[in-house]
Amino acid sequence: MTPLGDQDQPYNGSSLRSSWLQRKSKNTEVDVRIIDDEVNIKLVQQKRINCLLFVSKVLHELQLDLHHLAGGFIGDYYSFLFNTKILEGFSVYANAIANKLIEVVERQYATIPPISSY
Repeated sequence: MTPLGDQDQPYNGSSLRSSWLQRKSKNTEVDVRIIDDEVNIKLVQQKRINCLLFVSKVLHELQLDLHHLAGGFIGDYYSFLFNTKILEGFSVYANAIANKLIEVVERQYATIPPISSY
């Protein structure tokens, strides 16, 4: 999927960075929204594994400070919302966040055997 928005908007005379990107793979959906230095990430994945440990490592690698986490079950899916802030002096893009999260979560799916139904 391609970025839905990636632009700088003037805000009170200064430049406000904002971008929005959605990515989807076989088992995972990621929605990343960046406004100035705040990053909101929505992650939806099939209910076979819990990815919180792996995602927290990715956030740390990308220099994102986790401020709030909410999550729950929706049918056969886990849904998580991460509110983070870009650490001062660092820069990260929505594309890099989404790609890295999908890569890490999909790698974990590849390590578990498929669910067989009877």
